[in-house]
Amino acid sequence: MRTGLLLYGYFGAGNLGDDLLLATAVGELRPVLPGAAFYVRDHGESIDSTGLGASVTLTGIERILADGSKPRLFRLLRYLVAYASLFRRCQWLVFTGGTLFHERGTMTSLTLQWIICMLARIQRVRIAALGVGVAELQSFVGRWLLYRIIGMTELFLVRDEAALRQCGIGKARLTDDLVFAKPDLQPVPRHRKDSLAVGLAVYPPACGGASGAKVRAALVEAIRHWHSQGHSVVFLVCQRAGAVVGDDAVLQQLTAALGGSAGAIDTRILSADAATLSRRLLQRDAAGNADADDIDPPVCEVEKMRVELRADDVLDHHD
Repeated sequence: MRTGLLLYGYFGAGNLGDDLLLATAVGELRPVLPGAAFYVRDHGESIDSTGLGASVTLTGIERILADGSKPRLFRLLRYLVAYASLFRRCQWLVFTGGTLFHERGTMTSLTLQWIICMLARIQRVRIAALGVGVAELQSFVGRWLLYRIIGMTELFLVRDEAALRQCGIGKARLTDDLVFAKPDLQPVPRHRKDSLAVGLAVYPPACGGASGAKVRAALVEAIRHWHSQGHSVVFLVCQRAGAVVGDDAVLQQLTAALGGSAGAIDTRILSADAATLSRRLLQRDAAGNADADDIDPPVCEVEKMRVELRADDVLDHHD
């Protein structure tokens, strides 16, 4: 009997949010499928998996495509063979949070996701998407690929209204972000004081390209305004440089533009805290100490995911 789940996300790329999504997905799905083995689609960068448990395997599968020393066709074939091998051990392919479906730059990502879903269905692997994001799709081909992917899933839950609008009329449903729905991450009341510490996080793709200069100029103006009001600014680095452009590249540009006032910006490398936060989330799940009355409505959506997966009797679906 196949007991594996392949968790598909942007894991192992040095991003705080994605590492927390992985911890949350494992913590939520483990009670639904006791004894299941979790296989993680990751980019091969360091992930502290000690808190995830022995049943979690980092596949490093994205390193196959990233290996520029091999011909492109060879990499693609090897990549798809690796997925086919994983699917022989899995009963579910689960897209887990993040803006996984997009056509930024090229159609490559959506095309590969469509092919991977086709491979999964050929091998009788069931497909679900939990709390995913969908970027605005401008092209007919992009929308066609997304609709075909949704059609192959048994559960397609999106995290916001913007994503739902991209999915057309079909089985897609609105839920919530997997991490932000966790009661562990509820806001902490702030003691009122005149000065504030302003946390600034950036999205590097928005700070580059043709419009990037305007975005950076607006950020510099905002930082100077906050400083003039007596507030401090803390730059929150959520994405380390590596598989993608890191947040620190934008910080260096802002620092140069600020000149002499740049020293007033503190930096917090949040990506380094992902392992600690992940362990906290999973330890809370294991303790089972959340009272039903304390669960906010978004968390109830996660409970609905559990109910729907249980109702499908997923453990007995495959031999």
